[in-house]
Amino acid sequence: MKKLIPYVLCATLVLGTGGWGSLAVVASPTPHVAAAAQKNKLAPGVVASKGKQASVIIEMSEAPTVVYSSLSKTKKVPAKSEGEYRKYLGQKQKQLIAEMKERSPGLRVKRTYDTVFSGMAVTLKGDDLQKVAALPGVKRIHPIRTYKALMSKSAPLIGAPDVWKMHDGRKQAVTGKGIKVAVIDSGVDMNHPDLKKNMIGGYDFVENDKIPQDEVGHGTHVAGTIAANGKIKGVAPEASLLAYRVLGAHGGGTTDWVISGIEQAVKDRADVMNLSLGMDVNVPDEAVSQSLERAIKKGIVVVVANGNAGPATWSVGAPAASPNIISVGASTKIIPSPVVQVVGDNKKMETNLITSSPQFPLKGTYQLVDAGKGKKSDFKKIDAKGKIALVQRSGDDVQSVAENAKRAGAAAVIIYNHLKGDWFAIPMETDENGEPDTKRFVPIVTISGGFGTHIKNQLAAGKTEIKLSSVKREKMVDFSSRGPANGIWDVKPDVTAPGVDIVSTLPRSLEKTGYGKMSGTSMATPHVAGAAALLLQKHPDWNPEQVKSALSNTAVELKDTEKKEYSPISQGAGRIDLPKAITTQSLVVSNRLSFGLLQPKTGVKKIDRTLRVENLSGKAKRYAVRVELDNGKKGIRVTVPSTLVVGAKSQGQVPVTMSFNTSLPRGIYTGAVFLKDGKQELKVPFIALNEPKGYEVITSLGQSAYIISPNGKDEHKFTLLTYYLAVAPSSLKITAESSEGGKKYLLYQTNNPAAGYTDWMWDGKDSKGKKLPDGDYAIIVECEYLGKKAEANFFVLIDTKAPVITELTADADQLSGKVKEAWLEEVSWRLAGEKDWQIIEDVNYVEDGLFEFHHAFTKGQLKPGKNLIIVRVKDSVGHVTTKKVEIELPQ
Repeated sequence: MKKLIPYVLCATLVLGTGGWGSLAVVASPTPHVAAAAQKNKLAPGVVASKGKQASVIIEMSEAPTVVYSSLSKTKKVPAKSEGEYRKYLGQKQKQLIAEMKERSPGLRVKRTYDTVFSGMAVTLKGDDLQKVAALPGVKRIHPIRTYKALMSKSAPLIGAPDVWKMHDGRKQAVTGKGIKVAVIDSGVDMNHPDLKKNMIGGYDFVENDKIPQDEVGHGTHVAGTIAANGKIKGVAPEASLLAYRVLGAHGGGTTDWVISGIEQAVKDRADVMNLSLGMDVNVPDEAVSQSLERAIKKGIVVVVANGNAGPATWSVGAPAASPNIISVGASTKIIPSPVVQVVGDNKKMETNLITSSPQFPLKGTYQLVDAGKGKKSDFKKIDAKGKIALVQRSGDDVQSVAENAKRAGAAAVIIYNHLKGDWFAIPMETDENGEPDTKRFVPIVTISGGFGTHIKNQLAAGKTEIKLSSVKREKMVDFSSRGPANGIWDVKPDVTAPGVDIVSTLPRSLEKTGYGKMSGTSMATPHVAGAAALLLQKHPDWNPEQVKSALSNTAVELKDTEKKEYSPISQGAGRIDLPKAITTQSLVVSNRLSFGLLQPKTGVKKIDRTLRVENLSGKAKRYAVRVELDNGKKGIRVTVPSTLVVGAKSQGQVPVTMSFNTSLPRGIYTGAVFLKDGKQELKVPFIALNEPKGYEVITSLGQSAYIISPNGKDEHKFTLLTYYLAVAPSSLKITAESSEGGKKYLLYQTNNPAAGYTDWMWDGKDSKGKKLPDGDYAIIVECEYLGKKAEANFFVLIDTKAPVITELTADADQLSGKVKEAWLEEVSWRLAGEKDWQIIEDVNYVEDGLFEFHHAFTKGQLKPGKNLIIVRVKDSVGHVTTKKVEIELPQ
């Protein structure tokens, strides 16, 4: 999921004169979400389908405990204890549950929340949602969404062993002792020899029991990276672990499970939360983001995986894009990267490996051949057998090039950027065992545009041999999701950590040795969670914001093959450096700056921001302040004071002013503010966006039904299409295009719709109220913003015809027939005069739109004499057809 917009940051409390009586949160949503305010309390994605059960999250009007606790300290609410307020909230929950059951008698409460979220997860009839929403005690009803897992030897990569030699204020080694880390994941193998000493509790919210056993290995691997203390050492080997299973056997989980894990982690007094999970959409996810943001307000450090959808810009997932969590990208370990040198030329040029590519050779001399853009026709023109092919990039997917080269007998491929600078390709497909597919592909690497052009020129000059070698260093990895965060226009990830081939613990039920390798931002994230545990042991008075800034300010900037720093939207501030973070004597807050989304060609815009500098030392400090721009140097000016003096144990401020000429090309512009005191230099990356071309103006988020029947039952008459607008477009139009003949129908249009979430209900009619014919339709939501057109697509089938039963026959042994229906749901039968229908299990697909069924009668099902048999057929939109057949048996 990719951005989370925390309402809690702008929440206020409405107080009456009667003590607790009218305590309630009144949310002031951020602009891009506020614009999507619903006419009722049903959040986007909640569908009130009649006749069907709905599982939802009910948010109460009362504030959760952590919000009350925070505000009571500021004396904005009555000074009651947290326990008293929790008791009060429990009473209000019981009262609301009773009121909801009056309006929805079948309502079932699955679990309640009172810590970071105020409410409950319930199941009720879809017909009753509006009735429940009308209750004063209900603030909002949220959908239950699905989250997934984003899939010691690595502790030294971030400097953990150096920190273990340090001591805290109690003269204990800094190993995480006394710090509780919550692993909100697929569970943990609690009996693993490297973990069992660290495990102090947990819960399984999937199976609802006290044993959060890991069935997929993901959570155990994450836990080992954080705190393994055996054959493998985690980053914080003496930290205590809490395991909350919120992802099921297939690695997926839902909103209610995730919130339950967050709730319990807060109740169990976790100091750090690790969530190596997310959704692959760059939009807010309200309920989970509120819970995480409130946990942070409670003083818990929250660390979340940035996602594995890279290398595309804007690919960060939710909840990683929530502003105050620490989102983590993935880098490689120190690994060998192939280096190319044309024989007879001194220039050595580094390349990028591609995830799951067959191993590229790291030494030797090869003949080189120019293979154009790597098409089949390009290879037919050359002799590539045994040679390395030089190919110009024409996209991020390089698999077809590797396949064409394989067919041509090439040894390998070097594919260079058609633009200036370095680049990453999309990870390649693996074989059936999850290994590089050497039968389909040759080894392939990418190289920068500058290096590629240089090689091509050397080749044109007759130099046809290349020499291969290697260099060992860290890099960003291709699959790591990139920012920025859509809609809030911010830098993400915050930091980076190793996430490739990480060796950690695995359940012995899955791997006999108990250890194995995994890759992903899921593996990078626990490095940062473990680092946070060490920082909190050394600095127990630090809050989550300070921990985040310490890790970010002191991070190591990783560089690409041309020795240029990766953009902040790839690496954040850089790869964390634990020794520097834990010994820093200064912090800069916030850890990043956003100058927002600007409209092009609107003149020079002046934007002011402020950084807070904290001097943690006992001496006054003088900081030298400077700015570096990554791009846009001719049209952007960022001014800061050249020096800043901050007294001992004091704070100061750095005003940062950007003048941005919006005549610059549309795009993403980044840079950083640096503050140096002696040998230590702190970094704060920043971003400004001049209406870049790559972000999604509109995102499709799902639909309540794929098949509708406007003439059918109420619950099948419509579908609810949910989409998200990152900005407010000038116009929006919804059309339906038939799959047969391509005829288009206008369904709806408007000007200047609001940004944010929208639920749009379609009942199969055009804008004039005329019903569309039966068939398959592509529903296209098209909008325009600053001359840029964007669309989201949905697919809906209209079916108003009932199934047709043909060739219905019966004898003493069997009932048979055929059904003409593309969307068959059920075939059943009964004898006339009986009430219960019996499902016919033997139903077989014959061809498109035709099924046949058979039912063998058992003894006693038919009676002597006349038997009138009724066959009933249902389709997926509620159409029902019945047909009778009579059989007479001997008396």
